[in-house]
Amino acid sequence: MSGVSSTIIIKTYPPKVLIKTPIDKATLSKYYFLQCYSRGNPLPRLRWSKNKDTLEYYPLSKQCKTSCRIYSIQHKYQSFLYFRSFTLDDIGIYICHAENPLNQTMATVDLTIGHQH
Repeated sequence: MSGVSSTIIIKTYPPKVLIKTPIDKATLSKYYFLQCYSRGNPLPRLRWSKNKDTLEYYPLSKQCKTSCRIYSIQHKYQSFLYFRSFTLDDIGIYICHAENPLNQTMATVDLTIGHQH
């Protein structure tokens, strides 16, 4: 009998992350979102936090027992952080954390208030 063998090569690489925003200035009392794109293999886990001194992450929408005012949704290589109604307390630096077994990284955006019309 002739044996057949094959080799499967799976390329893995650490995550990279980039934040894209519709605009970097939100409007008070309005709906707003931030968007984070990632690359990596295996698929990176994406989480959001505010300001660098905290390790508290915003909940995923499915973790909210009641409707959360701020929550995140990850769909494959992108994550969204949604604000149901932007307030002055929401001004600050937001961090998108990307992590897979090879490494972790982050990207930040400084979110401020835009002019009211």
